[in-house]
Amino acid sequence: MQSPQEKTVPVVDILEIAGLFLLPTLGFGLAVAPLGSGENLTVGLFVGAMFGAMFGAILMSMRRVFYAVRTENGIERRQRTYSSDPDENPWVRAANIEYDEKYDRILAAVLAVVGIAAFAAIPMLNPDGFGVVRLTLLGLFGIVTSLFIFAAPRP
Repeated sequence: MQSPQEKTVPVVDILEIAGLFLLPTLGFGLAVAPLGSGENLTVGLFVGAMFGAMFGAILMSMRRVFYAVRTENGIERRQRTYSSDPDENPWVRAANIEYDEKYDRILAAVLAVVGIAAFAAIPMLNPDGFGVVRLTLLGLFGIVTSLFIFAAPRP
């Protein structure tokens, strides 16, 4: 609980979270970049940055548990608390929404049709274009998500 003379400092939170994400990304990227040859320098930088971004995302999610508060002794970190009251937490309200399960089957069918249609449209495109990759990803997304919806356990 905050006293009246204490104020939250969102700028400190944002800067620390951004630093925890960007520093590992740049560090890993620059560390791995020399491993790539002269022609693959950008690939080495990209691969290193991807691993750094994963590590940075983990650090960033751990830091989000705390928030900064300016007190008379300086800036302190306090742990966030979350309420399970639906009036105070929108995620609890969203989790308590009741709906008819027939919409799951309809959504799964629509996604399966979209996936199959995307795969069926691939032969009609120029094989050198980027559209083939997009349609392949759309087809995989549609079919896999429809299978997940059908396989999800029902209460």
